[in-house]
Amino acid sequence: MAAAKNRAYAWHHWLKRNAPEEFSPEQISLEYGVLGTSHGLSKLPYIRDTRRSIGLNDFILTINDLTGDAASKTGTMFQDRIAIGSYAADVHFLANHIYPSHIQEHRDTRPFYIPFRALTHRDFDNLLVAGKTMAQSFMANSATRVHPVEWSSGTAAGVIAAFMARKNATTSEVLRSIEQVQKLVKARTPIDWSF
Repeated sequence: MAAAKNRAYAWHHWLKRNAPEEFSPEQISLEYGVLGTSHGLSKLPYIRDTRRSIGLNDFILTINDLTGDAASKTGTMFQDRIAIGSYAADVHFLANHIYPSHIQEHRDTRPFYIPFRALTHRDFDNLLVAGKTMAQSFMANSATRVHPVEWSSGTAAGVIAAFMARKNATTSEVLRSIEQVQKLVKARTPIDWSF
């Protein structure tokens, strides 16, 4: 922890010295009161994982939705699909940590689909999420966390957000008129695989 703390201080000092011209070095400060620490650093180290949503009707995209047997060309083809992706389940192992067996298992993904429900939140009818914050499991996130999938889901979320604003629609209403929304999204980013 001491080494991590020293490294954080080193980055802070480097950034102050090398800040872009439009920033005053005084603007780059340690936030003692905001972070609730005596040293002004975060209470926890940055871990490249994020909080994820739980979608409409408690939907969560799982690794099983992204995989298939050898004869399968794709993962689950959702009726409400609005984005696509293709990347292997890629879990970075940690020193001195043993993941549960269901995470250690190697899983081959297939070209997969992202459903609209993965971009929603069960408790907020006007919120869309994309990329790492989608309604998905840890293992599904290990395959969807790369830029092409984030861009595809982000483009879909942007198109759908504009639709929702124009129509004053909720996420539940979008799900009920998904075919109309899919046409709008498809004009900006692929929603289907062609083989």
